Amino acid sequence: YLIKDLIQPDRMDKTVHAQHLDFYADSAMHITEELRNAIMHNTDGFVVERFLRLREVDGEYELLVKWKDLSTDNNSWEPLVALKADVPQMVQQFLRSRGGNTTLKKQALDYLKQLSKRR
Repeated sequence: YLIKDLIQPDRMDKTVHAQHLDFYADSAMHITEELRNAIMHNTDGFVVERFLRLREVDGEYELLVKWKDLSTDNNSWEPLVALKADVPQMVQQFLRSRGGNTTLKKQALDYLKQLSKRR
């Protein structure tokens, strides 16, 4: 979802995953836990099962994602920054794990640290 700050319109719009949204709870809306779960995991939403590989393309890092309950044909390369926003613990765990290209993993960790300093 694309979020716009209505109070400070000069702020940059932000893209977030549905699980990061807070619902406005109005008793007339009848929002149930079942409805919340359906919205969070609708047909447009996917759950990360695990990360398979890391690559760098034109200065940007991407992770190869295995999606839960989908075949490996649906594995996809996703931007590291977007995944860090959606599943930060999984990203950190993968980048700190042994195996694979540890040099590239360290570079990606440094990249994320630099981005967080800018914000």
